[in-house]
Amino acid sequence: MPSSALIERLERKVAIITGGDQGIGRTIALRLATEGADIAFCYRSNRAGAKEVVNRITGARGSADNALLLIRKTDCTTRSNLYNGTEGLSVMCKFDSPIEFITSKG
Repeated sequence: MPSSALIERLERKVAIITGGDQGIGRTIALRLATEGADIAFCYRSNRAGAKEVVNRITGARGSADNALLLIRKTDCTTRSNLYNGTEGLSVMCKFDSPIEFITSKG
């Protein structure tokens, strides 16, 4: 379990990650969550991988109540899907905080 100082480092900061279900995106999502960030990520087809990331984050935080997560099945390889304004708005409403990080695995 990480120290409380590490968990608080990114507390109340929101990170949006594309491809958070596997590879580099997954590693980034887990690391930022470990440091206290609230996580929003999308995945294209790996639902099992996305669920595993959610389970690891909620497990590390002690409960789902302590981990603010938003996941979406979205193909971020197309510009129209990536820039869909309603997706960004739903992230802002869910977290009630400004978005601090946006990262892409590509």
